[in-house]
Amino acid sequence: MPRLLAINTSGPTCQVALLLDSQIRELQQPAAMSQGKLILPMLDQLLSEAELSFENLDAIAYVAGPGSFTGLRIAASVVQALSFAFQCPLIALSLPDPTITPEACVLLQLACAQWQRRAFVKPDEALPVYLE
Repeated sequence: MPRLLAINTSGPTCQVALLLDSQIRELQQPAAMSQGKLILPMLDQLLSEAELSFENLDAIAYVAGPGSFTGLRIAASVVQALSFAFQCPLIALSLPDPTITPEACVLLQLACAQWQRRAFVKPDEALPVYLE
């Protein structure tokens, strides 16, 4: 089972989830216009509680749309920086309804499906690359 981190800042909440050893851990906070302040401390808290570091992740998933213009860019900026720093592949997720914050299991199921297809975004490319 892959070790996946999922980030969602597309709506009125800031959400981070971790799939580790078939268990899901999640942090979620209301974040009306404050996702940029919350996302990094939430990531740090989630990984610290799991005794895991970014280097140990297999991939990072993030909601790439639809959703709040600013929220989407916050997630994209954070995951791009983490991907470059830790050479971790990215998985871009699309949600059907931006007005509903999905459960962590939904985000991670979408990410796992992409992981199994090996559909990653390389840090230096804008389009998904399918690995064999």
